[in-house]
Amino acid sequence: MCQQLQAIDSLMWRQPDSALMVLVDFAGSPQTDSLSTFDGHYFQILLSELLFKNDYEQTNRAELLKAVDYFDSIVVTDGRDAMNRVSTDNTVFLDARAHYINGVGYYEQDSVVDACTEYLKAVEIMEIHYKTENLAGKKAQFMGLTFNRLFDLFSEQYMAEPAIGCAQQALAFFRKTDLSAYGVPNIMYWMGVQFAVMDKIDSAEYYYAQALNLLSDTTNLCYRNLCSSMALNNYLYHHQTAIALQTLKRMAAEADDEDEKLTRYYIIGDIYYREGFNDSALRYLQPVFDRKTDLGIRLEAAEHLGKIYGSLGEHAKEDAYIRFMAQYKSIGAETKSGASKLSTLYQDYANRKQQRQAEAEQKSAQQKAVKRTLFILIPIVLIVLLILALALRKRQRNRLKTAENEAKQQLEATRQQLDEQLQQQQTEASKKLDEAEKRFEQQKAQTEALKLEMVKQKEAVSEKKSDKGEAFFSEPVCLKIRDSVLLRSITTRDLPVEHKEVVLDEAAGLQFCSVVNQHFGELESQLRERYPRIKSQDLLLCYLHLLDLEEKQMAALLNLTYGAVKKKTARLQEYLKTDENLTDFMKRQAGLR
Repeated sequence: MCQQLQAIDSLMWRQPDSALMVLVDFAGSPQTDSLSTFDGHYFQILLSELLFKNDYEQTNRAELLKAVDYFDSIVVTDGRDAMNRVSTDNTVFLDARAHYINGVGYYEQDSVVDACTEYLKAVEIMEIHYKTENLAGKKAQFMGLTFNRLFDLFSEQYMAEPAIGCAQQALAFFRKTDLSAYGVPNIMYWMGVQFAVMDKIDSAEYYYAQALNLLSDTTNLCYRNLCSSMALNNYLYHHQTAIALQTLKRMAAEADDEDEKLTRYYIIGDIYYREGFNDSALRYLQPVFDRKTDLGIRLEAAEHLGKIYGSLGEHAKEDAYIRFMAQYKSIGAETKSGASKLSTLYQDYANRKQQRQAEAEQKSAQQKAVKRTLFILIPIVLIVLLILALALRKRQRNRLKTAENEAKQQLEATRQQLDEQLQQQQTEASKKLDEAEKRFEQQKAQTEALKLEMVKQKEAVSEKKSDKGEAFFSEPVCLKIRDSVLLRSITTRDLPVEHKEVVLDEAAGLQFCSVVNQHFGELESQLRERYPRIKSQDLLLCYLHLLDLEEKQMAALLNLTYGAVKKKTARLQEYLKTDENLTDFMKRQAGLR
């Protein structure tokens, strides 16, 4: 291996800008003409890594792909004898780095699935050839960076569970390496964000607190992100609206740049929108839509702005935002499709890793059995040797011959006994592996059974409808609403972004309200007479309870978060002065109970 390239490689981990300058000078020297095939591909990997670390575009894409193929061809990747290939240590690390930087190239081309494939390949190469608990230095730093890239990728696709799994792996490796003061706190903060996405608020707040304790100062982006996320939690789950807004406005004032300030503005505007303060919401959401570069946030802001202007009667502005959102209506479907492929890639990787661990455990058990055998056999051999020595010393040939025969018989019996023990241990290890596979199949069968039970429950609900409710449930608009949410998997963590296609538009909402009044008398007039301050949106939420929907399904229909629907339902129950749940109350008002 070329010593100059090794020196540049070592410099890269400390000073990537200086290393790039040295590599450029080396590329222009006559030495490059005499590089071996190995060093030529090594040069291309270094160049790609240094371009990436210095924020330049990957200009040697074709040469890098050749380097990936080359190192793949000389590195054992099936794991069968990988741990015995000590001589290929540098080659293995270069092969993993080649796949990692190839993934970076795919990511720069917006090929997210290909990028994920390469990152997982890099991780798997390292896990096959090294015991991860022993990794340190550059290798530990490389594993941390790779898992961190996977965490970012899964986070962008709203895949919270694999994102958290990768973050935990990255955190374990980052704690072994010398990183900046913000490396570990920052990844703990983003783990908290992913737990918040999953509505696991206790876990989210735990990681926020851990990250905050590790920060040595309060003048950095990580601290401002932490304060902003904690403020949002205070609003959503602890109802501390004033404190949350005060903190978010202070973080916006301390922002380093325009993009960060607009991010804070979006959260502030969203809170004002949720609370019904439209003038304040407009003041913060308008600049977000006009100047923010993140398309997802701009779409959220456009949705809020369109609804605000619609409520103000400014329909021209409302239509403009609706048209803007319509231009990107396919983004959700594309994201979901990509997330499905990424989920499959990650699960396949996890299954392979689990299989390797099981095989390693079985091999370890066999080695322990051999050691136990030797532990028993060696003392026996020593005893026999001692007997032979005594016999020789006393020159008693007859007794020596008898002792020899007895020793042979004892050794044979011991050998047979040890063989039986070893065979029994191997059988038990194999049985445990079979049992693990059976448990996996049982879990899979249980999952299918749960799905079947859900279908049966849905059929049972349909069979239990009363004569009066049958006609109502059979109305086309009711069937359309129920089918739109019952035929898809809706979870609390992907609301409301992942289910835009099921949102009730104004025409469908009015038609549904009209059908309710047709079947249940003048239900609306009765409710308004008894509860004069009830709002139209509250009535729509009340009517949706007549369809036997879950609150997360109603959240998708109303384009709200799960927490917002829970909050609205609680407020309605308080206003309606009823201890019943809202579904029972509405069915009793409609004469269905």
